[in-house]
Amino acid sequence: MNFISHCDTPLLRVAYLNGGPQDGAPVVLLHGWPDDATTYARISPVLHEAGFRTFSPWLRGFGPTSFLSKEIMRSGEIAAMAQDVLDFADALGLSRFVVVGHDWGARISYLLASVFPDRIKCCAALSLGWQPGKPATPSPKQAKAFWYQWFMATARGAEFVRKNGKEFARSQWDTWSPLGWFDDAIFDAVILRKPGLGGCDAAFLPGSLGRGRARSSLCRARSPADIGEDYHGANPDASRWRRPRCLSTVFRGTGAAFYRALQAGAAG
Repeated sequence: MNFISHCDTPLLRVAYLNGGPQDGAPVVLLHGWPDDATTYARISPVLHEAGFRTFSPWLRGFGPTSFLSKEIMRSGEIAAMAQDVLDFADALGLSRFVVVGHDWGARISYLLASVFPDRIKCCAALSLGWQPGKPATPSPKQAKAFWYQWFMATARGAEFVRKNGKEFARSQWDTWSPLGWFDDAIFDAVILRKPGLGGCDAAFLPGSLGRGRARSSLCRARSPADIGEDYHGANPDASRWRRPRCLSTVFRGTGAAFYRALQAGAAG
């Protein structure tokens, strides 16, 4: 994975990294927030050596990925991002593929595995478990850890993030990353690929903008029935959405289990 490519979908011009053998089983790698497609820079070479072909897009609101029109609603909904992934796969000619997601990418992966099992060979989710339905009120301890979600839901917090995106993103990396996971050079390289780093409202302020119907995707994915008509791929049949319907594995930590699960799913 050593070069950036672009493709157009109905809504976006998607920037993505890709690599591996041309005939390899396709794997779509979805990053989290606030992060970018280079999340998988150390993982993708291992997948390439194992025969997989990887595609790692910048999600809407991140880096060089851009909207094709000013009229498109800037939404951070998980359903919107899931539709983006299907459109991205269509643009690349991927009828079925493995999906791997971290953080926001995990939530996107779960929705795809639940509603579109005909497109997803298997799902590997990193860091977050499947949490469908309306979000529960967090405990005081968890609410303290989620301070940034409450912060961005206020007008003053939203303004701060827009004006001080780099400082805000660095605080998130420092708070949530394992020790030694990144250095200043890695962080600065990612920042350079995020124009304005906070000027992109869909990614950094998902609950505060849009044309009246953008809602927050910071807590949990909701039923596609709640989304409305903005994203046609969000199937309104909520009974299909309640649980993943293809091989799905959640990983916390590291180890060879991740690689073995991809092998098993791609072979299925």
